[in-house]
Amino acid sequence: SLIVQPVHILPSTDSLTFGCKGPRLRDGMEKVPVLFGNINNNNNNNNSVVEGSVLQSLAKTISSEFQKLYNLVNEHPCLLKDFQIFLQRDGRLVHFDVERCFPQSKGDAMRIKTCVPEIQKFEAKV
Repeated sequence: SLIVQPVHILPSTDSLTFGCKGPRLRDGMEKVPVLFGNINNNNNNNNSVVEGSVLQSLAKTISSEFQKLYNLVNEHPCLLKDFQIFLQRDGRLVHFDVERCFPQSKGDAMRIKTCVPEIQKFEAKV
């Protein structure tokens, strides 16, 4: 059988890649301020109430996305084997390389202990 997956382009200026180790961990953490640094500048209306509501909406989306992520990896820890996500400027998380999840993967418990804390640090930085 053949599995075909749709391809979507995520502009590098509107997203960043994050993983639990190596360059994806380091680069993801370093790029958070760049990704969200101009959030107020992108709002054409200088009204602070509007800016506040945009930021509140973004914070709500980010919180919701990370909660879904924690639920997902707790239910399927094998997803942490080669964990990689895109964080988009609008706060949404896009998962990729999820095809590497097999039932009863060795090391799932260890991956939860090592990767989830890194995800939590990343969420706190966002």
